Amino acid sequence: RDQTFFYLDPPYVDAQLYKFNFAHDDFRLMAERLTRIRGKFLLSINDHPVAREAFAAFHVREISIAYTATRSVPTVQELVFANYPLPDSPDVRLGPPDDS
Repeated sequence: RDQTFFYLDPPYVDAQLYKFNFAHDDFRLMAERLTRIRGKFLLSINDHPVAREAFAAFHVREISIAYTATRSVPTVQELVFANYPLPDSPDVRLGPPDDS
C-alpha cells in the first residue's frame, strides 16, 4: 500500500555481530527490492562504502549516534536512507543530551 511505512535495520556491513550476517550482495539485493515498494521506507546502517554504494539511489543523511550501552559513550557515524526527501539538518545527534 502507498501509505505503508517500513523501517529497516539490517545487520551492519562487515560487522560479525549477529547470528545471521549479510554478505555484500545481500545489501545490493535489498536496495534493488526497495526500488519496487509502494510505501515509504527508512533504513539505518553503519557508514560503510558498501552501504553507500548499494543504497546510492536513495536520499541519505549522515547522523552521529552515541552508543550508551557501554561505559564510555563512543559516537559513531551512521547513515539513514529513505525513498523520500529527508530533513536538511546537516547533523542529527541521537543519544543523551549534552550537559554543556
